[in-house]
Amino acid sequence: MENEEVTYGSVKASGSELSYAKFGHGKEVFVLLPGLHSKSLMPFAPAVAKQYGKFLDSFTIYMFDRISNPPEAYSIRDMAKDTISAIEELKIKDACVLGVSMGGMIAQTIAVERSDLVKKLAVCSTTPRMNEKSLKVIGEWKRLAEANQQKELAQMLGETIYTPGFYESYKDSIIESFAGASGSEIRRFIICTNAILNFDISSELGKIKAPLFVVAGAQDLIFTTELADEIAEKTGAEEYIYPNYGHSAYDEAPDFLDRVWNFFKPTTSSF
Repeated sequence: MENEEVTYGSVKASGSELSYAKFGHGKEVFVLLPGLHSKSLMPFAPAVAKQYGKFLDSFTIYMFDRISNPPEAYSIRDMAKDTISAIEELKIKDACVLGVSMGGMIAQTIAVERSDLVKKLAVCSTTPRMNEKSLKVIGEWKRLAEANQQKELAQMLGETIYTPGFYESYKDSIIESFAGASGSEIRRFIICTNAILNFDISSELGKIKAPLFVVAGAQDLIFTTELADEIAEKTGAEEYIYPNYGHSAYDEAPDFLDRVWNFFKPTTSSF
């Protein structure tokens, strides 16, 4: 695929703007909810469209950001409600939803709150709640952001999200992607880390009705595989654990999107 057209839009939510990117031209709808980032996700959309090339004939993909100016008290459930508002405004129904990391928390919450909107659900490198390890790591991200130590924050994000070999190979570009956030973006990052630290949907997982696929990396330094196991056990989901990948299995594992495709692919031919 070359130069896939990406269109951009936004909807009003919680007194702010919720941006999205749209690409692909298939009949099926695919909602992509990325993880936490220190900057806007929209500049990454063309690269994401290229990464998801095999989906673009069968799916129209919407990649949602978080609102640009969230209130100080803004929970994962609030993020889910705002994303639901955007989905409804865009008249999206029966979507295949993929959420990674914090996006996976939002995706689980959407599936709990509005099962009618979710046809199939896949989550990767995410959790239904915090444990000691995740509280420590994300708490340190929050501390560095509050101190505006962006270089140190970018380095820690890179070291905790990616496997050592991958991080060393792409260190400069990874740090550049995280560094240089504006004051408003750092504020949003801090609010989002606080939302993650207070997230717990473990008691509601049984409300998820959509077929669910849970993916995790055994080397994840943020969310342990026991947390992925908890999602699978409480929902009866299909589960796959990568033995040699960490949190960013969704970026590093060469067959990750093949696994998502096999789970999401339309059952009827598009010919």
